[in-house]
Amino acid sequence: MDMKISGAGVLSGGEYDDVKISGSAKIEGGVRCRSFSCAGAAKGEGDLRCLEDFRTSGSTHVTGEVSAQNAEVSGSLKCATLAAEKEVKLFGGVNIEGKLSGGDVRVSGGLKAGDIEAESFRFAASVAGPIGAGGKLQCTGLLNAETVTITLGLEKHSCGAIGGGSVKVEERPEGGMFGVFGRPGPFAFPWGKPPAGCLTVSESIEADQVDIVNTVCPTVSGRKVKIGRGCKIDLVRYSESVEVDPDAQVEKQEKV
Repeated sequence: MDMKISGAGVLSGGEYDDVKISGSAKIEGGVRCRSFSCAGAAKGEGDLRCLEDFRTSGSTHVTGEVSAQNAEVSGSLKCATLAAEKEVKLFGGVNIEGKLSGGDVRVSGGLKAGDIEAESFRFAASVAGPIGAGGKLQCTGLLNAETVTITLGLEKHSCGAIGGGSVKVEERPEGGMFGVFGRPGPFAFPWGKPPAGCLTVSESIEADQVDIVNTVCPTVSGRKVKIGRGCKIDLVRYSESVEVDPDAQVEKQEKV
């Protein structure tokens, strides 16, 4: 059966067809459904398992796992884990205590997660205001995908480690009424403190092809490696080729 809550109500644990919430709902127990849509506020305990789609443009906070074929968040989501076999689109604020996994994962908002695993992962800082740069990426564990593309804004993003086939970290294109003043230059802060609009990786970046800017990382390894402006790397390991921008700092290069 379908469940619709347009005012204040309770969604009891159980099995449903389509669940639609446009008011305020308290979730009591685990829910299995064909699809889940929330344009209001939903909060509760247990897992939220969807056979097809999960969408929230309001606020959805659950203590358990959220799973679906496709997941889209343009509001706020907090959960233990998020798993979507096909697409994950995150445009709001997402806090995942454990693992985010999906096929094609696209993020243009704030994302905090333990580990991230995907076929492709794209993070692009959303434009917020004249100089723009809303949204922060925080992955405390491993970010692993066949293709990883991170477009920096003005925030300080962080990952524990990054692995994949191709890893690219790029700057957001210039724009807005402040022009180039919307993009800080490399090493704008004292030594040892990464600049604004940067990515800090605490362990390593390992991929077949690596092309990065404004990135602070102890070790970068790959077949083809390109270290761009604003980077601070202790060790670069490469098997085929390496390029280092004059405005980058690399302590040691090693061909393997």
